[in-house]
Amino acid sequence: MLAVPILTMRATLEKMIEHTAPGAVVTDVGSVKQYVVRELEPLITGKRSLVAAHPVAGKETTGRGCCRSGAISRPPS
Repeated sequence: MLAVPILTMRATLEKMIEHTAPGAVVTDVGSVKQYVVRELEPLITGKRSLVAAHPVAGKETTGRGCCRSGAISRPPS
């Protein structure tokens, strides 16, 4: 999983790709996808896969005043 600033993802993956398993699934937690896919997909070789993910929860604003109740709910029982 790439959990680094978006503009450093390509350089980070270039350094670590040779250390991943041949069938590894590479994911990221960046909030934008077009840039991530464009930059990372060419580095994914062999049977490796890229899953361009999005953070589980969050929004474009930060801080206590930006919280929203109900953002994370319990799964149905």
